[in-house]
Amino acid sequence: MSRGSRTTPGRLAARLLADRRVRFVTVGAGSACIEFGIFQGSIALGAPAPGANVLSFTGVLFISFFGNRLWSFAGDQVLPWRTQFAAYLTLALINVTITTGVIHLAVSAGVAPWAAKLGCMLMVTVWNYLLLNRVVFGRISGADTAPHRSDDRKGAR
Repeated sequence: MSRGSRTTPGRLAARLLADRRVRFVTVGAGSACIEFGIFQGSIALGAPAPGANVLSFTGVLFISFFGNRLWSFAGDQVLPWRTQFAAYLTLALINVTITTGVIHLAVSAGVAPWAAKLGCMLMVTVWNYLLLNRVVFGRISGADTAPHRSDDRKGAR
């Protein structure tokens, strides 16, 4: 085996991060940790679970939007950033409405608030990837591209 054909940790990481699904999970995992921390902190301070859900969801909205726009789904995007944000905000409002109702019902049925929140976060992850990838942050070419600076100029429309 020649030295040039070996996969180094750096090459493996670069290959993984070239995949938008891995980038989405990376941004999502970071956002989820922050969101879950805010949720648990709010519960510890006496907030009801539905209120803690709204607060935590709102707390990571901008981090998640810009992480996904600029990195996870980077490329020659079809929509200008303001339209993307409006679509993202609409999706977020739908998500927080559904998850708040589910959390309320689950906690009322005896499920621990943290378990209800984690279950909702997993549920939302699946449909968010599909909608964000195809609709909100859809790229002109559809190719999985790495982030580059021209994205910023395009979004300034």
